[in-house]
Amino acid sequence: MWYLDFLILKGWGKAMYFTKILLLIILLSLIWGVNQPVEAKWYKSYQQALQAMKKGQYEQAVKLFQEALKEKKRDTDKIRAYGTTFIEYFPHRELGICYFYLGDMERAKRELVLSLQQKATQRAREYLDKINKSYKGTPTPPRERPVITRYEEKPKTRKTARSPKPPVHSPQLSAELFFMDPSNNGFLDAEEECKLVVDIHNTGKGEASGLKIQLSPRRVSGVKFGSFPVIDRLRPSEKKSVVIPMTASATVTSQEIKLRLQIKERNGYDLNPPASITIRTKKLTPPKFKVSVVGLQEPSGNYQIEPNEIAELTVRIQNTGKGDAWNVKAQVQTGNQVFLTPDSKNNFVLGNLPSNDFKDIKFSAFISNKQAKKMPITIKLEEARPRFNKNFPLELPLYTEIVAPPETPEHPASKPVQPVVNVDINIPKFKSKNPDAVAVLIGISRYKNRDIPRVDFAENDARVMKKYLIRVLGYDPRRIIEVYDDEASLSTFKRIFEEQLFNWVRSGRSDVFIYYSGHGAPDPESQEAYFVPYDCNPTYAKSTGYKVKEFYERVAKLPARNITVVIDACFSGSSAAGMILKGISPVFIKVQNPIVALNNGVVFTSATGDQVSSWYPQAKHSLFTYYFMRGLRGEADQNKDGSITVEEMETYINTYVPDQARYLNNREQTPQVMAKNKKKILVRIK
Repeated sequence: MWYLDFLILKGWGKAMYFTKILLLIILLSLIWGVNQPVEAKWYKSYQQALQAMKKGQYEQAVKLFQEALKEKKRDTDKIRAYGTTFIEYFPHRELGICYFYLGDMERAKRELVLSLQQKATQRAREYLDKINKSYKGTPTPPRERPVITRYEEKPKTRKTARSPKPPVHSPQLSAELFFMDPSNNGFLDAEEECKLVVDIHNTGKGEASGLKIQLSPRRVSGVKFGSFPVIDRLRPSEKKSVVIPMTASATVTSQEIKLRLQIKERNGYDLNPPASITIRTKKLTPPKFKVSVVGLQEPSGNYQIEPNEIAELTVRIQNTGKGDAWNVKAQVQTGNQVFLTPDSKNNFVLGNLPSNDFKDIKFSAFISNKQAKKMPITIKLEEARPRFNKNFPLELPLYTEIVAPPETPEHPASKPVQPVVNVDINIPKFKSKNPDAVAVLIGISRYKNRDIPRVDFAENDARVMKKYLIRVLGYDPRRIIEVYDDEASLSTFKRIFEEQLFNWVRSGRSDVFIYYSGHGAPDPESQEAYFVPYDCNPTYAKSTGYKVKEFYERVAKLPARNITVVIDACFSGSSAAGMILKGISPVFIKVQNPIVALNNGVVFTSATGDQVSSWYPQAKHSLFTYYFMRGLRGEADQNKDGSITVEEMETYINTYVPDQARYLNNREQTPQVMAKNKKKILVRIK
């Protein structure tokens, strides 16, 4: 028995021995097998796809990436390939790049966006930006080899906060810049606070977020910018406006500031290309006030001020300086024993007073002192800038005719056919809105060549016409192009009529209004008419002027809804102030006008080709523009139906302009109106 037990024990030991050997062999085989690259199908397909991309075989790479995606569907910067080896795995990103070089932008965009959504990388963003810039044709493949990073597994670290995921669809930003100045003169005047308005539009399908505005140059001498707000998000098709305050110091110089605006988006979808705008600053030019009595009404009718008699006075406050006056207020202060009537105002808010503009105030007063020789009244003027405040004493004599009496049949006064109306003020504001309309206003009063006679009221004509466009016709002041005097060079004419105007017109939606006041000149040899820019030499109008025929041809090609052209100039070589061309007789000019062939076109000119356009000094305007503005105020609405047609305006200006020209200057002036459809409505009053 003991031997049997011995054999059993001996056999059991051998069994244990062989068992240990077998377990060791199994363990070694397992370790060896783990460290061998037993490649999964997805891994093999992914590696082969990357090699195909390197060789430029993009169609083959697409198929291999699609095979890999059947097993592993997400982009990641870390995935187990085999054993303890990890790789970067971006099949969607690389597939999108393949589609990009194959010219299939829609699929490329879809794969790249999906990759960014799963794991954002700079490489995916770069290619998505290229797609958003609308590349044409098949791009040239890059030379760089796709990078595959292999590394050993590292201990897990604490997760940090993830950055926001990029949008599934990408945004597309566009921006427009507008300059808004309270004086409406188109300049950032010294000591003026203006606004730079940025209209931002997201035309893409994705949401934009974290929009930051950057302006360069950020520092401009004499100009201070306010803060730039941040837009948290901008949904697809959404528009938002940002207002950036601008202030010019008292020491700012006259200059042009070219501003470049960039908008940075959180996920890299920045504004491309950046927007830009040119803003002109204007050095300080002080206003100068003049105060005078222009009207008197009193019970006795002798136009004299007498004790205890109520006198209704009309006082004119005029800015005779070259600079504009801002936010002007007037206060009537009475002297000893002078009293205002209970119903009379003594405080008046006049608002802005541009250069050469004026406003009238009315008040009633009486003096109780029978021994007095004068009625002391002071007009106190306050301006937004206190240093321009001033008091104007009015020592009105008693028992003396102050204002000339009106005209009577027995004593005709030296006055025009029709009473003068100040068309610069009290401009009616009609309900019409025309946000898509575009206007061009050009007014040239003085010229670089000092031999060219001045057009005294041309600049004022254009500036006041702007007020009518805004208040009567409903134009947006941001869509009015205006140039005056030295700004209106030949290059500016070309820029406006050959580029800028075409860019501003919205096809089928924009009404276009073009106004020119200045000199015209003929080319005596060709009998062609030319506008005279600021730097023009009329003797060489063919090379230094802007041909009227070319102007009409370009304007006729605009894809506008309606086109209205108003030209207050004569092209005969003569002017109200003398000859433009020395040593020649006036020339008869006839211009073939293609605009009149359009159903939506109308042209108003101040005179025929051989006539001279007159000025109207009492109204401080040219004669034609003065009556054109009066017509826009509603006076041309003959049938009182609440609208003014081309035909009604033609009838109105041809009723008054010829008679007034004969009265003032003893010359003929007949405005011309050219339109295929004269029933077309110019202005809707109601």
